[in-house]
Amino acid sequence: MNTAISEPLVERCERVLSEAYSTRTLIGLSGQPTDVFPTGMTKEAGDALMKLVADERAGGFLEIGLGLGLSSLFLSLGVLQHHKSFEGLSLDPFQASGWDSVGIETIRRAGLDRHVRVEQEYSEFALPRLCGAGARFDFIFVDGGHLFDNVFVDVFYSIRLARPGSLIVLDDRWMPAVRRAAAFFVNNLGLIDESTPQGTPGHRFVILRVPHTITQRKWDHHVEF
Repeated sequence: MNTAISEPLVERCERVLSEAYSTRTLIGLSGQPTDVFPTGMTKEAGDALMKLVADERAGGFLEIGLGLGLSSLFLSLGVLQHHKSFEGLSLDPFQASGWDSVGIETIRRAGLDRHVRVEQEYSEFALPRLCGAGARFDFIFVDGGHLFDNVFVDVFYSIRLARPGSLIVLDDRWMPAVRRAAAFFVNNLGLIDESTPQGTPGHRFVILRVPHTITQRKWDHHVEF
């Protein structure tokens, strides 16, 4: 492991994850337990996500949809393989109202609250604001609303926020709306689908590579998807 890694922080993240998977619960702001499954990310999928981030040598990330906070820990561990310090941003408007702030508490217990900022705002409002501010991210993980229009809007703005050549990873590839939304951007904007085959650790993700040059389209361009 790279000597630049903050070992205590890595160990703390790993401990929180280990406890979550062994007890199958996480504790929210109220002190009440929340079941990890079926909502939470599996350890196998989390390890695959961490490897994607590490292989990209990403120096930070944007996460759309915080939920239980497990994916934030895996994303952070991927960054920490090559960077001692980093900044991550997670968007989730339902942390207080629907999740008992369990994702925020998970990040805090892992010692990541100085690195990962949580904004409790709908992505359709936050993402255009980030674009206007000139924000850029090395890695984007989309796991917010799973309706076609939610995924489409999240990816639409993520392309503008992603550094050229970086990855936008969509969770829950098994859902038709997720695959369909991804197909539009592959067929019409030239994003590169690097998703892994069924049966591989990362098969639950749609993995999209943002090209260095986005396809320039005529005003009436359209390719079926």
